[in-house]
Amino acid sequence: MVALTAKAEHERTVFLEFVGAAGLSVHSNTVTCRPQGEPDVLCELGQQEVYFELGRLLDQEMQRARLRALRIAPQMVAMSNYRVRLPEREMLRKKLGSSYATFGKPVELLLYYDDENWLVGDVQSYPGDFAHHAKHVMVPLIDEAPARFRRVWVYERFRKLVLWRYPIDP
Repeated sequence: MVALTAKAEHERTVFLEFVGAAGLSVHSNTVTCRPQGEPDVLCELGQQEVYFELGRLLDQEMQRARLRALRIAPQMVAMSNYRVRLPEREMLRKKLGSSYATFGKPVELLLYYDDENWLVGDVQSYPGDFAHHAKHVMVPLIDEAPARFRRVWVYERFRKLVLWRYPIDP
């Protein structure tokens, strides 16, 4: 058996957590991390092989601001130059612009908020539910792009919760 890189091991862990939270019929022994050029994970979903491309939702500028706050504490961090970003929009654009070798198999996109560490976690507090936010931020990007992904999922690791999927049915 080939040893997984730290990135591949992390993606496998996230994917298996997501599968449990989403209630998908995936057996863990069918989950394989794929080489560069293919989507991140290949698994058997139901009776079909399906790829999943993963994307961690993280606002890099906010992470730098958090680290700066730690370095200069107890002084305040000036946020006047901070550009507000929506990591789900930025990552979705990136993934929609990528191409993958899929060998005719369907591909789904799993975007996730990774809250295993407070410096990495970036879960947004949206008023109302995530679906309302996604309708305005993500759906227009998905609808204008070529049909690259069968479904798009948003998952939050801290609460082990699927926040959204589009469309509801593949």
